[in-house]
This record gives sequence, structure tokens and C-alpha cells, in this order.
Amino acid sequence: HKGFINKIEAICSLAIVVFPCNPHQPGVTNVGLFNLNAGLSQLLHSAFSAVLFIAYAFNVTFLFTLGKGEPTKRKKIRNIIYYALGVIIWIGIILQAVYVVDFLKIKEGFPFTMINEIIMLTAFGTAYLIKSEAVAKLNDE
Repeated sequence: HKGFINKIEAICSLAIVVFPCNPHQPGVTNVGLFNLNAGLSQLLHSAFSAVLFIAYAFNVTFLFTLGKGEPTKRKKIRNIIYYALGVIIWIGIILQAVYVVDFLKIKEGFPFTMINEIIMLTAFGTAYLIKSEAVAKLNDE
């Protein structure tokens, strides 16, 4: 249900802020609002991020595409866009999981996670703008 997914997204978003990622700076052992061990904070940050992106992908792919009755021509176009953007997020989730378990041999220091998150957030933001009817050409008449 949409309300449940939105609550999950809200909780995860707040948790990501409360539990920052490990800064990997010498001498920094505790971080965040609760002054947790940096490693534990990183683990919580990553777990809440994973759940958030899964919720985003589910929202875009399955909930944004719902409708009542026969879909209009523009709704069909919007659904194609939602599916494409959802696939981008799902692929990003899979790539992140593969990266985390070190199957992707990416050069040390390359900001893979940051770039991947930018792509997934852009996909979700675009879908949300369309869903909120901010793109007039895609709105129903």
C-alpha cells in the first residue's frame, strides 16, 4: 500500500541522516546524532539506504503505474516512463549490492556509490515530478 511505502521512505530518509556514513578520517571513531561507532553508523546508514532505494523502486514500478479503469493514452506513456525509471533504480540496487560484495573490481577511490545514488535519486525524482503532474505534457487533459 502506498501509505505504508511512504512511511518506510520517510523513516529510512530520517535514519540515513541520523546515521551518517563512515567519514574514513584518521582519529574519527564516533559519528552522528547518537555518537555511534563510525563502523556501526555506516552499517545502519547502508541498511536504511538499501531499504529506501528498494521502496523507491517498488513505488515507481508498481504503485505509480496503478490506475482506475482503462488507462488514457498519456497514462500509458507515463507508465512506460515509470517502468523505465523503475528499472534504472532496480539496476542501481543490484549494481550497488554487487559493488558492496566486491565483485566489481572498481579502482580504489572511485566514487561508485555516490554516482550510483545520484542516478537512482534522479530516476526517482523524475518519476515523482511526473506523478505530481509537474510535467504538463504528460498530464491527462
